[in-house]
Amino acid sequence: AIAQISNKCLNAWLKTFKYAASLSPIDKDTATKGVVNAANIMLKQQRPVKEVRKLGEQAVRLGLLNDPLQLPGELTRGVSHSAWRDDAKNWKAVRHLEENFDVIREEILAAYESGAVTRDAVLETENLWIAGQWRE
Repeated sequence: AIAQISNKCLNAWLKTFKYAASLSPIDKDTATKGVVNAANIMLKQQRPVKEVRKLGEQAVRLGLLNDPLQLPGELTRGVSHSAWRDDAKNWKAVRHLEENFDVIREEILAAYESGAVTRDAVLETENLWIAGQWRE
């Protein structure tokens, strides 16, 4: 029953995205809300990341998102999605992460798709979240 409700919700958000994106001019706020909510439901359902990325790529082509897998609840248009500090590219830690991005991405996607991320994550202990559950 929960899966049916989740799928109905997903379908409603997908319809919202497609309809808002088909308007002329496009309703960017509604389309963005639709694609972000649809993609987040897909992630909660543990659908393949490739499926979520494909949806996100549509949103990027329409100018709704900066990146196919960057799915913010609120998006301030026109603000760069690069590092906050201009000198971050010079930091050893940043260079290491960027140089190993492909390996890190494949590792986390494999863990996500196997269910290990959900199964093995522990609750966040520093009280950084406001609502829901934050696992790391």
